[in-house]
Amino acid sequence: MGTLIAMDFLGNIPVSGCLFCREGIPVCVGLLKEGQTRERKPEEDMKRTISLSTLSQQIETRCQCGYAAYALNPIKGYLRYSEISMDREVESHVL
Repeated sequence: MGTLIAMDFLGNIPVSGCLFCREGIPVCVGLLKEGQTRERKPEEDMKRTISLSTLSQQIETRCQCGYAAYALNPIKGYLRYSEISMDREVESHVL
């Protein structure tokens, strides 16, 4: 089973923290640890994208500032989530 990694709205930059509080706090299983990077594999571009309505029903993890991890981008209104295999440890913060 894969894990969820939050990408920017172009789908190519891992989000390192909450876009509301800008504290760089890793939130939920969807975000990488602060400063952590990973190589993109070509096959990842073909992985399915999970809609926000589906995702919001699956996770309710929040940043310490109180905003839901699946609603981090107030300008674009959404983040793209890609399902990938678990190849790195992902930190989880559940409040």
